[in-house]
Amino acid sequence: MRTAALGLVILVATLAAASSAAAAPPNRLQAASVSPTTGTTETVFTFSVRYHGGAAAVSVTASAAGLTVPLTLFGGAPTDGIYTGSSTLPAGTWSVTFEAIAESGNNPTATAGPVQVSAPATPTP
Repeated sequence: MRTAALGLVILVATLAAASSAAAAPPNRLQAASVSPTTGTTETVFTFSVRYHGGAAAVSVTASAAGLTVPLTLFGGAPTDGIYTGSSTLPAGTWSVTFEAIAESGNNPTATAGPVQVSAPATPTP
């Protein structure tokens, strides 16, 4: 009888833990942006995204043109905050992918762009 009761207690505890984990809101990225959207290889582009989740963000990055730019918490908290960073980009037209790594749950992504980058104008002698 004790074994059956103990088994029932374990089953109920397991189901309660699973349902509370399932009830946690998903982690998401919102308002992904890059500014400016056009420039030259000398332009410093600013990447910004809002992270909102049931778990804190461990890291947030923006990727474009084969480069990964780490973003830092600009305002808010690791569970609900604005992350920003900046970098130059090589010439081309690029989409920007944002990714957050969360303490738990899903690791959300978002996109922004396109960003058009050209070579700087050659000065006339």
